[in-house]
Amino acid sequence: MSPKSSFKQLREEERETRRQLIMEASLKLFDKKPFHEIGMRDIAEAAGISPASIYRYFPTRDELFAEVLTQDLAEIEPRIQKRLAEGKGNYETLIGGIIEYVMENAPKFQMMCHCMLAEGMNDKVIKGYRAIEQYILHLFEDAFREAGFTDNVPMRVQAALCSLIGIIMVFKNYPDLTENEKKSHMFNVAMAFRYPEGKSRE
Repeated sequence: MSPKSSFKQLREEERETRRQLIMEASLKLFDKKPFHEIGMRDIAEAAGISPASIYRYFPTRDELFAEVLTQDLAEIEPRIQKRLAEGKGNYETLIGGIIEYVMENAPKFQMMCHCMLAEGMNDKVIKGYRAIEQYILHLFEDAFREAGFTDNVPMRVQAALCSLIGIIMVFKNYPDLTENEKKSHMFNVAMAFRYPEGKSRE
């Protein structure tokens, strides 16, 4: 490898390391401050870089969020595959797994909701987020089929995920309940709203 190529590789590795530090800093910051109060300047300070420098790696906050969510797919897929491998791929355990994941990863859930509702995002961010969305939908379609669902799977998955997002938003910060009580209540509401194959729960 020529010195020029080595230098270029080092620069690329350094850039990727900085990007990772920025993403990690943003997640830690979201655990400490309300989502809507955090700007790029706050993230830059938490990452230990200048506010001007952060824009070299992420031109906008939305692009930063999309990148964090894209990387998070690597964490979601093994969880689903593990449940299927353990024979826990039925509807109830899949829904319970989604609730558990979101409750353990609140900042990422906030990012997802922001990307769903934000206006004025550029085409690159929109396409990136839609790719994430489609990937998750296909991932859960495969999981639902593995769990034995055959009828109108894409619509069932969309209904399950959309209803869950609403349920989690309503009950995530519900007062006077422990985290386990919140999870249990969300699960019971989800089961009452949409039970598989249109059967009533006994």
